[in-house]
Amino acid sequence: MARQGKHIICITKNGTNPAYEGARIGARRVAEAAGYEMTSLYPERPDDAVASAPRSERRLRATGSTWRSPMPALHR
Repeated sequence: MARQGKHIICITKNGTNPAYEGARIGARRVAEAAGYEMTSLYPERPDDAVASAPRSERRLRATGSTWRSPMPALHR
């Protein structure tokens, strides 16, 4: 059972590459084993970090996260 309000967010470059899908599967297994819920985030257009950063940040804030991108250029 997930801990109240505890999330792990897995952010990958795209949702189509099998290697990233494997990473998401592994991250979800670890999160669930530790009692956390996991949310996956990836760009609508594969590998387009600049276009997807604002959308990802909005989704993160909706979870109550205070995360900010370490890449200031993406905050335009």
